[in-house]
Parts: sequence; C-alpha cells; structure tokens
Amino acid sequence: MVRFSEEDSKSEPLQPLTHLAPGKILRRNPLKPNEFHGLLVLDKPAGITSRDAVDRAQRWFPRGTRLGHAGTLDPLATGVLVLCVGHATRLIEYVQNLGKVYQTTIRLGARSDTDDADGNLTVTPEARPVSREQIEAALIGFLGEIEQVPPAFSAARVSGRRAYELARQGATVELQPRTVRIDAIAIGRYQWPELDLEIRCGKGTYIRS
Repeated sequence: MVRFSEEDSKSEPLQPLTHLAPGKILRRNPLKPNEFHGLLVLDKPAGITSRDAVDRAQRWFPRGTRLGHAGTLDPLATGVLVLCVGHATRLIEYVQNLGKVYQTTIRLGARSDTDDADGNLTVTPEARPVSREQIEAALIGFLGEIEQVPPAFSAARVSGRRAYELARQGATVELQPRTVRIDAIAIGRYQWPELDLEIRCGKGTYIRS
C-alpha cells in the first residue's frame, strides 16, 4: 500500500541510479515507459479526487507510462485505489468487476443537501431513535440487485459532464436508475444518531444516506 505525502505533488519523475558510493560507479540506461507493468495499490487520502491521485502517481514513472485507476472514490473517501500500470491497464475492466468493501458512518434523523458529509445538514425534528432490530429489518430491503439513482453530487456523467459540476452550479441534474448489487451489510457500532456500517457491493454502487 502506497501512501501520499505532502511532497508527492511536487516530486519529479524517478531518475536512474548513477552512483552508490565514492569509487563505486553504477551506470545503466534511463528507465523507459515500457519497463513498468503491474498493479499499484494507493491509500487515497480525503480531499483529492481519484484523477488527482493518478496525476500525482504519474510523476513517479517515466514520461509516457500508461496509468489508469480501476474504480472511483469520492473526494471525501479514503482507502484503497487500485492503479493499473503499463500492460496492466488492459485489466481495468476485470479489476472493476471485483467486489468492493466500504466502511461508513451514517447520521440518522438528518438530511444533507449533497447526500454526504460535505453538505449542509438539516435535522429532522420528528425523528426518534430506532432499535438495532428495526435497522436490520430495514437494511434487508437493500440486499441483492437493486435499482439505484446516482446522487446529483457524484462523478456520474450527464451529457459528457460530471454530475457534481452541474449540481454545484445550481443546475437540475436528472439521472436514470442503474442496477447495482449489494452482497452484504453488517452493522457495527450503533449509538443514536450515529450508525457504522460495512457494505460489500459490486461496481457502480454509491454509498449515501
């Protein structure tokens, strides 16, 4: 797992090794783009897009090295972002089809105007605490293949543009339902109004509350 540092955005491409110690010289030809192939697992921090993460990682490789990410994490999300390098970019579709696991904390009894923690929160006055059993019963309805409308504040594309770009401009964003798959939902810590969940799902699933 590779973690970004504050200096990553300023770093230069990797340079070939030219010396080990005084009196010991090691020379070789500069690294070429076609010498790098494989998967690179990043620990994406909050506050940057998946595209930003790819652009930073691109600086670690010689100019011309192909790089792509398998799946997209929201800017506020942290965790595993798989990069495919060189010939491995042919595997992006297959990596995307692998299952995903999300861990999230939900605030019950309130709404966000962006459906996530980045938005303005409005508490629902009539909301009352519910039992763990009631939550379990409600979550059953989300298991299996379901139809989900992507949130307006998401990376889904509308007429060639990201939905969140239009939403931030105040435009009305209309997205069509998509079939997604939820394999399992596990309840963790629950203390009203906060609920921790672990969700195992397929590609294209948006985790919102």
